[in-house]
Amino acid sequence: MATAIETPQASPWLSLAEACRYLKVSRRTLYRQIELGHLKRYYIGDLPRFRVDELDELMRAGPPPARAPTQRQKDGTEAERIIEEMGAR
Repeated sequence: MATAIETPQASPWLSLAEACRYLKVSRRTLYRQIELGHLKRYYIGDLPRFRVDELDELMRAGPPPARAPTQRQKDGTEAERIIEEMGAR
């Protein structure tokens, strides 16, 4: 017997949990894709929903580019550069 996840065309909308299972990703990963603008979240009432065709398109697009370094990572890199410069003197 097929489930809604195996045949998502039965409904064009998936809940957050269903979308995570469909893509085989964590909630955090799904929210990150929303934050980066790679995926749109719709609300039906108070509940977030995701369109199956947009989830499919996200997967067809391939992995997103690497995230930009955080400020903390940038600061660490800058500190390492300064330390190297000081050691060279």
